[in-house]
Amino acid sequence: MDELHLDYTEFNLIRTAFIHSSYKGMRHDVVDNERLEFLGDSVLNLILAEISYQDENNYSPSKMTELRKKYVDKDHLSVIFDKLNMKQFIRIPNKFELSIKVKADFVEAFFGAVYMEKGYMVCCNLWLLIQKKISSTD
Repeated sequence: MDELHLDYTEFNLIRTAFIHSSYKGMRHDVVDNERLEFLGDSVLNLILAEISYQDENNYSPSKMTELRKKYVDKDHLSVIFDKLNMKQFIRIPNKFELSIKVKADFVEAFFGAVYMEKGYMVCCNLWLLIQKKISSTD
């Protein structure tokens, strides 16, 4: 993720974004990513709503909803997880099934952490950069 150029001085929230709730059973002294996941889901929905609203095509509300669902979808978010090689950062128990939904949850939690650390505009720019990166590697 170095290519995303996120200049962090505080990594606690980023670390937390990659701790699955099942990992707490192994280490009771950690905080899991569920709250960040909740926040990140809302942040991503807002980003996609804003992008579709500002698009020059002047989309109808139903088309805007369709576009938002397409990108803030567990399958698409799972692709982001894989393309950015996020697996190297996660904390899960051994033999844990890393499903499409769990991968998407990690991406949402990551965006929640970025939002809390750097704000909405950084999240927007990060989203656009990620989309550009994954579309260029297809």
